[in-house]
Amino acid sequence: MRISNEYPPATIYDVCVKKFGVSFKDGTVFTYGDTIFSYYPITDGSLIAHEKTHIKQQKKIGVSEWWKRYLEDPQFRLKQELEAYTNQYQWAKKNVKSREDVFRLLVKISRDLGGPMYGNIITPKEAMMRIKNGIS
Repeated sequence: MRISNEYPPATIYDVCVKKFGVSFKDGTVFTYGDTIFSYYPITDGSLIAHEKTHIKQQKKIGVSEWWKRYLEDPQFRLKQELEAYTNQYQWAKKNVKSREDVFRLLVKISRDLGGPMYGNIITPKEAMMRIKNGIS
């Protein structure tokens, strides 16, 4: 795994910008193969846990195939993100001492998953329940 502050490959970045309205400079992180692309330094261990999940997912079926399915199939995208966000939340539960901070993270990631960044494929309330309970 490596972390780069360069832009991710244009083949995926341009589609994500158009499809989801995200931007590298707005803090959106992209994983392509074994590289995590982040404009800002990553200091949050839970975010690393999330992105490591995508590295494993991509390795399992191939990077190109994973991105193809991720961009074309909302249910595939949901399943992949639920696994990643669940791992992120579990990492925080194990490593963050403040229960309030863990809860704030859960609220934030539930809103992210239940919002336009992923095409509004689930509500934030449903996302929270599924992340909390590990239901993909």
